[in-house]
Amino acid sequence: MIWPALAVAALAAAAWFLRRLPPLRIRVRSSTAGGAAAAPEGHPASCQAAVQALGERLDALAAHLREIERTPSPEAAVFPRPALNLSKRSRALRLYRRGESPEQIATALEVSRQEIDLLLKIHRMILDGLPPAAP
Repeated sequence: MIWPALAVAALAAAAWFLRRLPPLRIRVRSSTAGGAAAAPEGHPASCQAAVQALGERLDALAAHLREIERTPSPEAAVFPRPALNLSKRSRALRLYRRGESPEQIATALEVSRQEIDLLLKIHRMILDGLPPAAP
């Protein structure tokens, strides 16, 4: 996602720089025969060719930029957060024993409600499978 931004910034900087340059003045000499205007040798043709080449390059860069913007970048991919660690699990069970609701536990520990529900369900299954404690 940073490459398209850099390309746009480079294009903007180039446009700003080109605007700051003094205007290019080409002197046109009149030819000796007939008074028709003739440009200095090599300058107009090379300038026009250079401008045309730059325009084509700019169009190619714009097309490449559009292509880059269409493809998803790896930075934009959503990666799952790490699962509940031992500390958060013990805190969740402690809050549950105190009478907190699963929504409150999820908010306090900044985890999803589904993770808390699964943790509590497994905890209940483990407790149900244990033999009763002897007095």
